[in-house]
Amino acid sequence: MIEIQNKNIWKHDSGRFLLGVIFLVSLLFLFFELPVEGHSSIEKSSPEAKSKLEDPPEKIDIWFADTVNVHGESFIVTNEEGEEMNIASPFKNQENQRHITIPIKDKLPPGQYTVDIEVIGSDGHPLRETYDFEIATPKNQVKEGLENLSLKASNPEDGAIIASSPNQIELWLSQPADISAFALYNDKQSLIKTGEPEVDPEDPTHYTIEVEETLDRGTHSVDWYASVEEGSKNGTFYFAVGEVTSFASENGDAISIPSLSLEKASTSLKYWLAFTGLLTLFGGTWFKVFIAKGKGRGKSWEKTSIALYVVSITGLMLLLIQYRTEFSQLSWKEFFLLPFIWVTGLQMILLVSAFWVKKSKPLSHLALLGVAVVLWSFTGHSVSSYHNLLWGVGLDALHLFGVSIWMGGLVGLIILSPREEKVTWLKTTGLSYAKWAFFSILLIIITGVLMTVEYIPSFTFSSLISSEWGMVLGIKVSLVLVILAFAIGQRLSLKHLSASSIFLFFFRARMEVAVGVLLLFAAAILIELQPKEAEQGIYPSMAEKEDVEVSVDVEPFRIGKNDITIQFEEESEFEEVRASFFMFPSWNIEHTAFPLGNGAYRLTGNFIHGAGTIQMTVKAVKKNGETVSIPFRIQAPGKMATDYTEEQ
Repeated sequence: MIEIQNKNIWKHDSGRFLLGVIFLVSLLFLFFELPVEGHSSIEKSSPEAKSKLEDPPEKIDIWFADTVNVHGESFIVTNEEGEEMNIASPFKNQENQRHITIPIKDKLPPGQYTVDIEVIGSDGHPLRETYDFEIATPKNQVKEGLENLSLKASNPEDGAIIASSPNQIELWLSQPADISAFALYNDKQSLIKTGEPEVDPEDPTHYTIEVEETLDRGTHSVDWYASVEEGSKNGTFYFAVGEVTSFASENGDAISIPSLSLEKASTSLKYWLAFTGLLTLFGGTWFKVFIAKGKGRGKSWEKTSIALYVVSITGLMLLLIQYRTEFSQLSWKEFFLLPFIWVTGLQMILLVSAFWVKKSKPLSHLALLGVAVVLWSFTGHSVSSYHNLLWGVGLDALHLFGVSIWMGGLVGLIILSPREEKVTWLKTTGLSYAKWAFFSILLIIITGVLMTVEYIPSFTFSSLISSEWGMVLGIKVSLVLVILAFAIGQRLSLKHLSASSIFLFFFRARMEVAVGVLLLFAAAILIELQPKEAEQGIYPSMAEKEDVEVSVDVEPFRIGKNDITIQFEEESEFEEVRASFFMFPSWNIEHTAFPLGNGAYRLTGNFIHGAGTIQMTVKAVKKNGETVSIPFRIQAPGKMATDYTEEQ
């Protein structure tokens, strides 16, 4: 009889309904589209953005912040006329999967070139970025006047601490130019009155600016703007009178709570449907098999499971629709080779297979659903290269298992509850589930904390709550605590349950389900957001190179004016200490630090350029002229750009 049922399962109303849903949702492949954002970024490139090369490059190298998936049109190089250059297939560096090389087949002639980048993050979101570089040509050698224009020296020097207020500021440029603007500021950002720049008649690269006010003690900044025929350049340097003071404001530490866009909430619907359906289906089936042991209102659960199958497959189909419309330029072969695509497709196959055997082979049915749930841990943030893959996947799988047992079991408890002898049912099956639920919630909390630390190893309360990811995480944590309170209360009430209190028990159970639905929606939104928006830190905390140990501290740690303290472990005699800062695509500055004594040096000014990754290099120049360069990575919290287009 079971075999006959299996052969005719798709003739049943439930089977035809499920197939109908799959068919109708599949039709949306033709026109449905949902916008998404990339969750990776570029750390550096070679050639660098806005660089001017004397010789044409043989390859282009891109270093991403995380591993990405590439396809046939991930990298396009065009000239000034928009013509595509002939490049070979990109490949990943074996030692560093975040480093991608694009060989250039033909020698590039002189001119301006644009690199268009479109890759797919490991979480399934696209990343699009653009930057330019130039190959020098004899016809535009006249532009080298602007290219080579720079500040060669100044008096006071950058990073100098002078004893008294100077009467004048002196500048030496690399070539004659017009000082079109000049500004001198104190540490309160007040403009100091100065005279007009005067050119030294004997040296046209030497300029003198009279200081018409006595400078107070503290740090001062100089902004200069120089023009030549081909364009203009500007720069900033710092000096201090008597002592080093801070440019950073004292009232800038207020926490700003971000607002979540409706677009992100709406695009999370597909994840929410898939989560709610599949996790509840697996957990409810687990409850029926191992906790209720086949007892209870089986027909009611049968109807509920059909609805959960429909919700699950609808959510997964919407995911595939989004991916296909987003990556429509990919061939079908390239599309299905993307890890998150075949994972989603495999989940659908497992769901259909589970539906096929759900009556004849209950344990196989449960196993298929369990594998479909675990597969989610192989997508999203858990597979990021920032942390150990097995650890990330393992934590995510345990987290999903805990949510399934709690949420699905709760729904199963309500649906399978018999109409008669409810008190007896709840005091046996209900108490058994309460133990499972309590430990499942503890598992959710423990794995949730570990995953948070794994995703953002360094953060502050301010950086966490000021990010969209941190805000939604806070909501999720609050909902988990509410559920924990429900679980404890329900477990205590079961010990003293009576016929008169059954209604209240099931009312609270339904309220707990409602909170769980909100919890899963918060989890779905987190997939669309970037954990690194909440990260704040400097890596490594201590660096050593050639017996030079140094650490870096930023205060306040926010976009804008900052004090950066460079502390050497041993008080060494350095000729000077400089620090350079780079942020993709082309923000690049270098300044000399003020010596404070006891191995400490300080920079004050605008060094946290924007949210994201800033590459900092400390350059300690020894007395013998040798320079020790020590790299650091600064992760600044805040919303990071996902579509980079270099400013022209």
